[in-house]
Amino acid sequence: MEEMFGFIADNNSAALLLGEFGGLYATDLNPDLTTKRCTDYSIDIMVENGWAGGFVWSLNPESAYQYNPADTYGSFTEGVLEDDWLTANSEFLEGLAAMNDLEHLRMMPCFEVEDSDSGSSGSD
Repeated sequence: MEEMFGFIADNNSAALLLGEFGGLYATDLNPDLTTKRCTDYSIDIMVENGWAGGFVWSLNPESAYQYNPADTYGSFTEGVLEDDWLTANSEFLEGLAAMNDLEHLRMMPCFEVEDSDSGSSGSD
């Protein structure tokens, strides 16, 4: 990773956030599960090195990939959501659950959260 991010990858002097990572996960047809392994490895690196995290590709189920595996041309789709846009892609989410171990992971303060210590509410 140092080749891509330089000294920032090693010394935690700044927040390092992967702008986009992922791909076919539950539907990876490569016998070695190459894209799935790359996603898992990216998460492992984020957690082990104390990085800020990353944005997974992609939420929408119609994100298309031209090859699956590398020698098979077509249109292959997968996202964090299934085709009905209501059902979660459980295998993909299970893989992403490893990001729950990120040291500074917090809830987004976009809604009121009750403070369990004081009984008050606010956007924590």
